[in-house]
Order: sequence, then structure tokens, then C-alpha cells
Amino acid sequence: MVIFQGHKLDFKEGHRQIAVPANVTSPPAHPVSPVPGPSNSRTIQGERSPVSASPSTPRHRRLRQRRLRQTPFDRATSEFVAIEENRLRFERERDARQHELETERLKIEAQRLQLDRERVRVEEVRTRVEADLRDYIK
Repeated sequence: MVIFQGHKLDFKEGHRQIAVPANVTSPPAHPVSPVPGPSNSRTIQGERSPVSASPSTPRHRRLRQRRLRQTPFDRATSEFVAIEENRLRFERERDARQHELETERLKIEAQRLQLDRERVRVEEVRTRVEADLRDYIK
């Protein structure tokens, strides 16, 4: 039997009871962590802790400015990303225009085919009328 956080616990394996030494006690309520807390780092909310709130020195200002300034690689990467985004945007616009043009071309082609069918029908009617007229005259 073990006392854990004020509760008596019996540990059994199958049907046998396991002997627990008498010096076993419950673990501490809040284990002590060997890792220090966020006392000298930024907190989750992005605020600075009192340890790092010391007045800014010129060296710290230069380091902060250097971190904020883009490196040539970062600038080149940013430019590349901007160029690629523009290229993709232009490609999407071009595809949309091509789709519209192709749709319009298909509509015109359908109208042309309809006119051709009408022309053939008119030609057939004309041929029949001429044949009937010849037969009537004879």
C-alpha cells in the first residue's frame, strides 16, 4: 500500500500483492524543474522581462539595428519572392484572358456552323423550288 496525495493505493500484479517499501512516499505536489523559467527571455506575450529591461547601450542599439536591417541575401530573397508573385499574378491574368478569348472563339465558331447549316438548308430549298419550277414549265 502506498499513500499518494492523501490516497491509499494497493498495487497488485495478477492475484499477488506487490510489496512496497515503507520509505516510499508520494511525489512532491509541484516537481522542481532543473530548467530555469522564462526569467531572462521574452514571455509568450512578447513583453520583455525585468532582467532584460536595462537601459539600451549604443552597442545594443547597433546590434538591434543590424538585426532589423536586411542582409543582401535577405534582400535578394525578398526581391525574388516579389518577382515570382508578380509573374504568377500575370500568368493567372493571362490564363483568364486566354480562357475568355477561347470561349468567344468557340461561340463565333458555333454561330458560323449554324449559318453554314442555314445556308445548306436554303440551298436545298432553292434547288427543290427550281426543280419544281422546271417540272411545272414542261
